[in-house]
Amino acid sequence: MASDSEKFQRDLMRSMRQARADYAASVTQVKAPGASEARAEQREPAGAEPSDAYCDRQMAREQQRKVELQRLNAHQRIGIELLTQASRRPVLLTAAQQEVQRWEDCALCSSDYIARWREWLALPVAELVPLMCSDAQGWGPAMRQNSPFVTYLAG
Repeated sequence: MASDSEKFQRDLMRSMRQARADYAASVTQVKAPGASEARAEQREPAGAEPSDAYCDRQMAREQQRKVELQRLNAHQRIGIELLTQASRRPVLLTAAQQEVQRWEDCALCSSDYIARWREWLALPVAELVPLMCSDAQGWGPAMRQNSPFVTYLAG
């Protein structure tokens, strides 16, 4: 019989796989021709090579997708550490809370991110980890971009 800890870890891994699948689906949607790409394709004569500007935009979008995937992977690693290394948990959470306070004290970040990270960091770890590794109702990528786990991410 699996222990509660093993069940929790299996559930977390399932949640993380789902977050990656959700992210991959969102990337696929971004890659699908949208209105702006359709207009760019209309400007190019049939059979012509795409313009440099169009290629530059595509490269920039792909680079941004890679950066977001790296941020997601980093936050998944943090999540695993928070869940599995009880001795490190207070260190990581205290450092993150201090970073959010620094943002506020020095006006380094939007009050929206400060308030949301405070809410997230006040949650039990079992709720925090899936949230910071998900789309979080559209907030996930932005929250990972403005992460208070910067010290951990840099190391």
